[in-house]
This record gives sequence, C-alpha cells and structure tokens, in this order.
Amino acid sequence: MKKTEHHLRYAIKGNAIFSISSALTLLLSSRPIAKIMNLSAPNSLVYIGIGLFIFAITLFQNAFRKELKSTQIRFIVIQDWLWVIGSLILLIWNPFGISMIGNYIIAGVALIVTIFAILQHRTLNNFVSEYE
Repeated sequence: MKKTEHHLRYAIKGNAIFSISSALTLLLSSRPIAKIMNLSAPNSLVYIGIGLFIFAITLFQNAFRKELKSTQIRFIVIQDWLWVIGSLILLIWNPFGISMIGNYIIAGVALIVTIFAILQHRTLNNFVSEYE
C-alpha cells in the first residue's frame, strides 16, 4: 500500500470514528442535548444520529475495502461539505432558536467536519494523481 493510500484510509477512518461517536452521542443523549441547545424536539437529534450512523457505516466500508474507489470518496467529501453548509445556514439564520451553547456545538462540529473534508479531498487528489 502506498503512503498516499494509507493517508486517505486514515482520514476516512478518522471521519468514521468521529461520525459514529457523534451518532451514538445523539442517539443516547438526545434529550439532554436538546435541552442544552434549546430544541423543543429531541427526536430531531435522534434522526440526525441515525443518519450519521448510516454515514459512518459507509465510511468504514470504504476505508476497509480492498480497492479504494475515488467516486465514492468524492461523494463522502461532498457529503461532508453539505454538512458544513447546513451548519452555516443554521448558524447564520438560526431558524430554530438554538441557544448560544448549541451554536458553539454546531460550529465546533462543522469545524471538525471541514478538517476531514479538506484532508480527504487533498489526499484523494494525491491518490488519484499517483494512479494516473
């Protein structure tokens, strides 16, 4: 395995671990988190947790597959950027009256997801250029 491929798999695994941790946190603690964030519907966090859990499974599948598929990795990066864009929309317009602490949580998660998106994008570009 080439060094670039190793780095790409490492970035995807890191994203998967962060995503599964976030999913489990939301699934197991939706009510207290909703209270901290000033959300009236804790079930919305459960649905986000389920989506993150599914996303994490696809990340693990891609990280451990025998041959990396660049189209699937690009789709992962797109999903990460969509998460960041959605977070920015929530932070700018605050349509649900999320508390200041909730906004800090959203911003912190968005920052981490941005880092994963950049790492995966850069290492994917290096990975693809090595195999062309």
